[in-house]
Amino acid sequence: MDFDFRINLQLFSDEKTEKATPKRRREARERGQVLQSKEISSSIIIIASFLTLKTLGGFMLKSLLSFSNSFYSEYFHNPDIFNVKDISILMTRIISILVVVVGPLTAILLIIGVATNYLQVGFLFTTKTLEIKLSRLNPIEGFKRIISKRALVELFKSIFKIVVIGYIIYLYAIKEIYNIFKLIDLNVESIVAYIGNMVVNVGLRSGIALFILALFDYGYQWWRIDPLILDKNSRILSFS
Repeated sequence: MDFDFRINLQLFSDEKTEKATPKRRREARERGQVLQSKEISSSIIIIASFLTLKTLGGFMLKSLLSFSNSFYSEYFHNPDIFNVKDISILMTRIISILVVVVGPLTAILLIIGVATNYLQVGFLFTTKTLEIKLSRLNPIEGFKRIISKRALVELFKSIFKIVVIGYIIYLYAIKEIYNIFKLIDLNVESIVAYIGNMVVNVGLRSGIALFILALFDYGYQWWRIDPLILDKNSRILSFS
């Protein structure tokens, strides 16, 4: 007698593999479950910040040095500095120099941060993500999340990023080692300018490397988005 004995291997699968319908995608979006890469946003912000420093760094440094010199000459040796009028003038100058130096960088990063998130998600307003779920307060479930496969993958990604950035710093330091030893012959302003330029170059290289890694990770997350959408209890599809 022959027996037709078959096993459905999907019973052993960790995730659903069927395709999510447009209705499922719409419901997931209403719940706040959207594919959003924090890594892409942060890497673009890093690149933009160092590009801004590379472009406006000279102007920012000169503004700070000019203010420092004027402060030293006008206020440091002034015995009457601690009066209401002079302190108010000094605070006004400090605020104005901060606006000039920090304002452009802050505005650029704010615009880029909003733009990168909008390009990934679009306009989305939902209160579902603010709802308290008692299941998330379960210590057993929390421990399972800590030792889950996803947590291990995130740990590996973090270690890999640290290694990549460390390698970039090492390569740049080896390249500039002779110039670093020559800094002793330069004045303070030149040393500060050189170190600032070195930090900016390393930051740009690191930001580009992180952006490339984020693109690969985004592609992987996009590939596995359907099974996650099918799970109504899964958390927001954002990854760091």
